[in-house]
Amino acid sequence: MSLLPDVKRPDLFIISYASEPWPEEVMATWQCPAVAAVLQIDGTLLYRRDESVAQRLISLPPANRHRFLEQSTDIIFPMFPADYSEGGPSPRQWLWIPDFQHRHRPEFFSEQELAFRNRTYAMAARRSGPLILSSHAARDDVRAFVPDHAARLYVWPFRSLARPLPYAKVEETRRRYGLPDRFLYIPNQFWVHKDHRTAFHALALLRARGTAIKLVCTGSPTDPRSRDHYRHLFEEAAVLGVADAIHHLGVIPHQDVIGLMQAATCVVQPSLSEGWNTAVEDSLALGLSIVASDLPVHREQLGKQGHLFRAGDPSALADVLSTSLDRSTAAWPNADYDALRRDCAYGFLQIIDTERALSGPQDIIGIEPWQA
Repeated sequence: MSLLPDVKRPDLFIISYASEPWPEEVMATWQCPAVAAVLQIDGTLLYRRDESVAQRLISLPPANRHRFLEQSTDIIFPMFPADYSEGGPSPRQWLWIPDFQHRHRPEFFSEQELAFRNRTYAMAARRSGPLILSSHAARDDVRAFVPDHAARLYVWPFRSLARPLPYAKVEETRRRYGLPDRFLYIPNQFWVHKDHRTAFHALALLRARGTAIKLVCTGSPTDPRSRDHYRHLFEEAAVLGVADAIHHLGVIPHQDVIGLMQAATCVVQPSLSEGWNTAVEDSLALGLSIVASDLPVHREQLGKQGHLFRAGDPSALADVLSTSLDRSTAAWPNADYDALRRDCAYGFLQIIDTERALSGPQDIIGIEPWQA
């Protein structure tokens, strides 16, 4: 939004639900011209752009500031289907659905979770109002799974804020983690649907073919739906004989993630199910080649810039990696990506203009950050 001209730029009021302090790299983004203020859910003012904004909010008791913004802003986005109930939300609360993983991969959900998601997603789609989807694949899913939907469907894929690090910083990051010159990189949480298992098996196939390369992983080891998943993965890696080739660095700062993406021989995205994916988008922003599973959303997101393999097939992944490892992936920065960022901002304005024509003027957007 900060790439827009002053006359078109909306004011963003961000409500933070984080219980821990934000990383410095996140707080730095608050300095963007579009961000008017950032508040904790309890009303604590974390950032204000100028005194005129501060006076409006400081004059209120902290406990009343969130409610004031709810009542005075023109759009509250994103709202989740889980927050939707019969009789709400208001027309100012714009719903967002990232994907329909529960319909494509029901084995990853309990019966209770499936019932809850089916019910809330259907209610969201049948509500007469805007429903934002991150991809055409998700829009097609709404039409397929809720054919009687009444919502106005908008596709708005978000873009990455990642900027390439200087070569010296990339090398410093690689050396600090003790990594070799050549390695594969998966920057995903260890959730079952991220399908590290296929990558581990592909690594074993590559080794059997005479190609030895390290695999670096970052992200949380905990999957709330499968507490033993991480342990089972590495037990299987030991049986495959590739445990020594896999380095899990845990949760690391996002700037280090960017540095490792740039340093990697190849970024790998093996997921069995995804919404519009941040690792893919970061790769595009950095001008990197990426090997990804052939999900419809990956096809849509990558276009001709990715190398796809059949999802869940270690042999297919090993085949694609065999050719990808011979290529140089370092193409950063991607000079064309700023145009995509601007198009993203103007795309949201187009949605606002369409909704304005239907329901009256809208000038200010209140954005609530979604949780990964």
